[in-house]
Amino acid sequence: MKKLILYLFLMLVVATPLHGQRVTRSFNDVSMSEALKWLNEQGGEYNISFLYNDLEDFRVTTSVKNKSVPDAIQQLIGFYPIKMTVQGKDIAVECPQKTSTRCKGTVIDETGHPLPYATIALLNPADSTLLTGGVSNESGRFVIPTEAYRVIV
Repeated sequence: MKKLILYLFLMLVVATPLHGQRVTRSFNDVSMSEALKWLNEQGGEYNISFLYNDLEDFRVTTSVKNKSVPDAIQQLIGFYPIKMTVQGKDIAVECPQKTSTRCKGTVIDETGHPLPYATIALLNPADSTLLTGGVSNESGRFVIPTEAYRVIV
């Protein structure tokens, strides 16, 4: 009888998938910095490092459901020009395009509703050549680092 109980216990342990910390939360128009700060404060197995001011302009609206911390961060990043590096249990999040200016706004449709995942092009006003571009997030917001002070959006 003891062997049977031990066998069943071992089968249960082996059959149970091993998952790290899982997170669930809805973010509604919060800064990327605040979202990352919340994830880091969950006291899980990961240590998240980022420069608060570098990510403050990026706004997040999304629902994370039962995801690992790296997957949750990737969902928060979406199409923003933000990079995540994972080394063991250390996660670094940064905006690799270090510029003093950023073009930011919200794309809306003709009824005034936010337009998610819209492609935004920044054009040179002198000749309409493409300077750079980006994609709006789930709430239609975008932030595009650029060196140009005048652009056509």
